Amino acid sequence: MPSPSQTPQSSSTADPPQTPAQSSILPSQSHSPSGIPEPLHTPHSSRTAMPPHSLLAIGSAYNILQNNKGINCLEKLQNNINAFKCEVARLRLDKLFIESSSAIQSCIVPGNNRVKKASEFLGEKGYDIRPILSPTVPEGKERLRFCIHSFNSKVEITQVLQHLATFVSHGKQL
Repeated sequence: MPSPSQTPQSSSTADPPQTPAQSSILPSQSHSPSGIPEPLHTPHSSRTAMPPHSLLAIGSAYNILQNNKGINCLEKLQNNINAFKCEVARLRLDKLFIESSSAIQSCIVPGNNRVKKASEFLGEKGYDIRPILSPTVPEGKERLRFCIHSFNSKVEITQVLQHLATFVSHGKQL
């Protein structure tokens, strides 16, 4: 009779046999305290690795930025930001805008009701310019949020700002 130190381990704690394909492809499985292998598809909240689709999305973004398409989009976006700012100055709306060199431009329109009216007016003209209301921003600092994109045309930029200037000049003071 074998001594207790020579007793073979119970089969309930042994790893299940793997086929050659499994052992060459799959990472080693982790085991729970009970010795039962954990599935490889556990929710990523309990794992430290990113989900594969996130890695693919990041890789695609880097590929776009590294080729001419990404460079062209960035150049177009910067050109559109510059065109927006020039048009704001030409229409003498610069006192209404918060200084920014980003693609998000904000026009101060004090009062929740007034900023909503300005947003609705621009919406009637076909532009989706969202109001940012108090208490999201301090009272009296409510604003219109203009999001500039690389695909916006210079005509769109000019027209939306001309509509804003019309709103301002027709007694619907911001």
